[in-house]
Amino acid sequence: MLFWYLLNWITFFMYISFAALSLLITLYCIAEFIEENTILAAKIIRYLIFLTLFIHICFWIFEKDIPLTLIIAGIVSQINNLFILKGFPFINFLSINFIVAIIFVIINHYLAFAFFFHTNYPLFDVLTFFTFCEWLVPLVFMLSLSAGDYILPTTSSHAINSYYRTKGSDETNSFILGNVNNYDKISKPDVVTNYLNQKINKNGILSVFKYMKEKVLLPDHKAFAKKF
Repeated sequence: MLFWYLLNWITFFMYISFAALSLLITLYCIAEFIEENTILAAKIIRYLIFLTLFIHICFWIFEKDIPLTLIIAGIVSQINNLFILKGFPFINFLSINFIVAIIFVIINHYLAFAFFFHTNYPLFDVLTFFTFCEWLVPLVFMLSLSAGDYILPTTSSHAINSYYRTKGSDETNSFILGNVNNYDKISKPDVVTNYLNQKINKNGILSVFKYMKEKVLLPDHKAFAKKF
């Protein structure tokens, strides 16, 4: 009996490890896809938001047991996510919409936990509600936090503003009309070098996944072989 007990726990931890590894690979692939296809990713996120809104409306129509406050909070949260999506892939952490999104994530989880704690819904129903109504859109936004790190701006506004402050109006006009040499001296280092130097050192969610892939999923096989 003790042997079966130990073997069951070993099997359990094996399946948990495989599930965690599969989840890590899936999240990494999604984050990399979002970074490389920001326009398509924005469309997919918009469809996911509309899908979540539709699910909330269906819960309001067909499931009378779910509190109206929980449904309204979820709908308001998804509408706010649409405003965040306008600036995608750039997400300003200090913007009002992002702060409101964080607040509604907390409120929605509190209302959902308070409701399901006092009901007899099956565990799979509770997991389904949290997956589509609470976790789906916030998870995708979390995976897209580093999507704008390597997107170059179309113009170097910092360089132009600095040029305006240091030069007079005549030289500013000549700069606008066609002083290409001065523009190149200012814009090239700012747009390409400085911008990428600032972004390359950011620790986004994709950087975390890449580090875990190198250390956990794809270790150095040559160094491993030298040990033997």
